[in-house]
This record gives sequence, C-alpha cells and structure tokens, in this order.
Amino acid sequence: MYKNAVYIHMVWPTYKRLEFLNEEALPICLNALKLIAKEKNIRLLEVNGSIDHIHCLFALGPQDSLAKIAFWLKGRSSRILNQMYYEEGEFKWARNYYARSVSFSELSTVQEYIRNQALNHKL
Repeated sequence: MYKNAVYIHMVWPTYKRLEFLNEEALPICLNALKLIAKEKNIRLLEVNGSIDHIHCLFALGPQDSLAKIAFWLKGRSSRILNQMYYEEGEFKWARNYYARSVSFSELSTVQEYIRNQALNHKL
C-alpha cells in the first residue's frame, strides 16, 4: 500500500451519540470526508459510518499528525453538514475519537469491517 506509513483506524461519534447520520445525511458526510481527505492529502483507504458514528482507515505518513487529521475531518465535515443539510450549528461531532494502528496483515479485515457498517449495525 504505502511505504513509510502507519495505518490508522479512527472512529468518532456524533455529539451525545445523537442519530444525526440518517439515510440522507450519511452520504453527504461520506462525500465531504472524501473531499476533505483529497484536499488535505490524507491517504484515505476506507470511510463509512452508521447513524451515530464514522469509521475511517488511512495511512499516516511520517509528516502527518493524528490530531491534525482528526481536526480537519471532523471540523470541516461538520461545517459541510450544517451548510448542506442541517440548520447552522445543529450538527456536531463529539469531542473525542478512537484511533488505533492497524498492521498490514489486518488491512483487508478492517476495510471489510468499515465497508459493512450497515450489516454490522443492522441499519
């Protein structure tokens, strides 16, 4: 995949785990995250979510910062969701996020898990 990278599986919830990411809002959010990743040169391998949280898998390069990537993805996607779907300031992410490194041998398993969020959470 990428040379000199640490693979990161990051998950973050909506504010108070509110069910913001319905069938209309989730695609807007996922498209926004892909656009942000492209603009910020985040090497995004997979992204998907459920009604109240997002999963993404990306390659963290030697010059990248986990906190900065979380800041960009969460901050800019919430702005886009508020502009395109919700009333200004209505949508929020929780402050926290979960992140763990993923070994190269686990990549396909984690990607499959992220792709299958609808099945995993029975949406």
